[in-house]
Amino acid sequence: MAVRFENVGHVFLKLVDAGVEVLPSENGSVHVDAEPENAFTLKRDGDILKVLTSTSWKLRNLPKKEKERARLTIRFPKNAIGEGA
Repeated sequence: MAVRFENVGHVFLKLVDAGVEVLPSENGSVHVDAEPENAFTLKRDGDILKVLTSTSWKLRNLPKKEKERARLTIRFPKNAIGEGA
């Protein structure tokens, strides 16, 4: 899944069992590239973009000893605020 968002001022990440790469965006928009697609939920509320690990992904990985790691690459402009939990 590759998605682009315009006019984002705040990016909030709350992730479990995910490898994350955060890079700068050259054109002022936020780009999200996620694999597998069902591992993440994207929510937009005004100028806030929330990227969360999906509930189904967390439940599927819960009983596994060798947890599968989802991959997320996110690019956002330097003037956007990034926050994680």
